[in-house]
Amino acid sequence: MTEFDTEQDSGVTYLTREVAAADYIVRYRDPVRFLECCKVCPSFGRTYKCPPITGERNIDFSPFTTARIIVAKIPIPPRTPVSEASSILNPIRLKLEKNLLDMERQTAGSRAFCCTATDGCDFCSGTACARLSEEPCRHPELVRPSLEAYGFDLSATLSDLFCLEMLWGKDGYLPSYLVLIGAVFQ
Repeated sequence: MTEFDTEQDSGVTYLTREVAAADYIVRYRDPVRFLECCKVCPSFGRTYKCPPITGERNIDFSPFTTARIIVAKIPIPPRTPVSEASSILNPIRLKLEKNLLDMERQTAGSRAFCCTATDGCDFCSGTACARLSEEPCRHPELVRPSLEAYGFDLSATLSDLFCLEMLWGKDGYLPSYLVLIGAVFQ
């Protein structure tokens, strides 16, 4: 594994690390375990960004040789209420997802994995996801499920590859930082 690269933008620290895809898959992917975790989320099965992953959304990971993992570490002011998480995360998530999709488009055969959306999918804006009516996704060129939707352990990814701890809010307040994790497999 290589060391990770660091870059700052508007107070957000972006960390990037390239790893061998096969090693990352073997070490950090456990779809059965994480599918059970996802089942307790209210978005489970309600958007095309969330599991269960079926049909054409299933991915054969074997052709990929490299996984470029990108972490956005967002500092949070003390005593920021949990209710502000979406308004803090969403602009950064959208920017990161745009960059991930741009990277995907630049290399034939690559695949982006976007960040978990705190408020579901953004692309149908105001209209219920087509998944609810068992129709095809209206925006397949934009919608990419997250790494955890495919069973990747993001807490271990963060700890092992970036020396960061996944923090959780306490007593109604956000932790000192939040993270978004995306990737492009090539």
